[in-house]
Amino acid sequence: MFLDEAIQLGDRLLGKAKEDENGMFWMTVSSDLSNKEFQSFTIYNGACGFALLFLELYRVTKREKYRIAVEKALSWSIHEVRKDSGNNFAFYTGKMSVVFTLIKANEMLSKKEYLDEALSISRGARSFVDFGISDLLNGTSGTLLVLIHLYAATQDLSVLSDIEVFAKTLLRRANLSRQGIYWDRMNINIAGLCGLSHGASGVALAFLELGAYFGNDAIISVARLAMEYEEQFYELERKNWSDLRTLIHIDEFYNEYRNAYDKGLHIKFEETKFVLGWCHGAPGIGLVRLRAYQLLKDERYLEQVIKVIDTVQDSLFDRSLCNNFSLCHGVMGNAQLLLAVAAIKEEPEYRDAVLRASAHVIEEKVRRGYYLSGMSNWQEDDSLLLGNAGIAYSFLLISEPKYENSILLPEVARYAKTDSQCIDLPNWYVKEQIIRLRFPRSLNIISKVFPDKAKNYFSQKVDLGLAEDWKHWAHSLAQDNSQVAPFLTDVIDFETFVFNLDLSTKSNAYLYFKSEIVRNEASELLQMKEEEFLGRHVEKCTDIVIRELKWNLKPLLDQNYSSHHSLEGECTVVLIPRFWGVEEQLIESDLLLEVLRVFSTPKKISQGILEIVTSFEDIDSQIQMYEVEHIICAQVKEALVKGLLAPSPLSNIKK
Repeated sequence: MFLDEAIQLGDRLLGKAKEDENGMFWMTVSSDLSNKEFQSFTIYNGACGFALLFLELYRVTKREKYRIAVEKALSWSIHEVRKDSGNNFAFYTGKMSVVFTLIKANEMLSKKEYLDEALSISRGARSFVDFGISDLLNGTSGTLLVLIHLYAATQDLSVLSDIEVFAKTLLRRANLSRQGIYWDRMNINIAGLCGLSHGASGVALAFLELGAYFGNDAIISVARLAMEYEEQFYELERKNWSDLRTLIHIDEFYNEYRNAYDKGLHIKFEETKFVLGWCHGAPGIGLVRLRAYQLLKDERYLEQVIKVIDTVQDSLFDRSLCNNFSLCHGVMGNAQLLLAVAAIKEEPEYRDAVLRASAHVIEEKVRRGYYLSGMSNWQEDDSLLLGNAGIAYSFLLISEPKYENSILLPEVARYAKTDSQCIDLPNWYVKEQIIRLRFPRSLNIISKVFPDKAKNYFSQKVDLGLAEDWKHWAHSLAQDNSQVAPFLTDVIDFETFVFNLDLSTKSNAYLYFKSEIVRNEASELLQMKEEEFLGRHVEKCTDIVIRELKWNLKPLLDQNYSSHHSLEGECTVVLIPRFWGVEEQLIESDLLLEVLRVFSTPKKISQGILEIVTSFEDIDSQIQMYEVEHIICAQVKEALVKGLLAPSPLSNIKK
């Protein structure tokens, strides 16, 4: 039944194809809420997605029309990529879609020119390495995963070099949490996301495949740390991981968030959701955990899957849990976790559940007249990740006796490593880079003053609790060598304080929302005429922290520390929690410190200026007093610009 449905649906899609002199393509619905039809070459909603479907149909049926469709779709996609001057080399939504599809097509059709073309397209991938998103769907970890596939298929050394660049860049761009590491710290999210398409699991998958292929335990430890990060967001009652996105960037919800902000209801910015899909939630995270179990033989990852399997199974039948049939965030994508578990654990009841759910999907389609897509309004769509092509693709997987080779879990390990080349990511490098994320100053000192001890420390394997381990080890080293590195203990304590201050942030989205309001209000204040400006109330921002240090911060900020003598000299720093981390501002003006002290409680700007002026004993003329007031007023304005002062709720009170 399912194979027949896949063939019928595939034939219908083949009949809807459009052709030009370059090949074959399809019109799909844009996922940007505009509902416009467009064509693209991507896997997500373009020609490569259809090519992958027809490649599977050809594998199963050996019908020539499907092979021809694959070749025409790839011909069109190659032409589109060649004329595309952009540098989007994302996996599912960029040029690496074509690279990946060419690799898969070569496996089945044995056309070496496909690998040559894949290599040619991938030559431009380096331009994408500094792209600001690291996730699997749209970002650089997806690029890395395709590069691993490409190297496994070609053994091309230039690809190996690209792999090293992407892996090292991802490592440098990670964020170290109290528990594990994560990526993409964005202003619209509560914290770094969990999940396969946009969260830590997706990056973990890339490092899992990379580490497994090259037999590199240090690289695998990066994947372990990413999965460890997500575990703090697992909700036992929901048997799912939290969706840490907010809606603050959507206009229709702005007033809702603004009202909560004005009322001091910060919890509004901390509200999590629970999504059940490949992209977010247990189905996708479960697939990565299952892959980790396969590769590492670590039972805890299988246990994490078993904890959520019932929830995922329920979503196949309960439309309140999963309201569409797409691969991305619908029934057919969720079903793949059950198929994978059934294959590994040889428990047929999970496969039986998928068969029953899939039969219901077909019944609902007959009743409604079309398959519910993953679009926001469930309208019919033909793409792989959101629509009919993905549903047909899923029916093919279901009709097979064994689950494997899914686009939702693109495994590399079935390739055999055939040469002696290795990737330049040794244990010491991985461990040092992770420590550097939060403890760059103490790492800088120890590496230069105690190089042998540092070398020995970093030669040890990477453990999950490495942040705490570093603090204890570095503290012990500092105490035993207080004469050699007299400031080291204070440096470690400062870094730990900053780390804990950052971890105290409950919602990055709240910090961003607040900063935008404060910035706009400060801008309005600064545009007022002088008399009105002086009559308004301001106060020191409540979340900033002032720290006085017994050592000079600047040499370590510049990473040019050479000896402890360069650290001598006290300094004061203001720490400002931001959505991207804790911002450090050196205070080199005693007047700025006095301004922050005076405005530690809300007061009129004129009143605060007067309070500061009267503290000066050597003002002996009205002209001099006017000049001092002018200087202090300028300092108040500078503090407003820097976000150290903010208009208080009393600012609407006129002079």
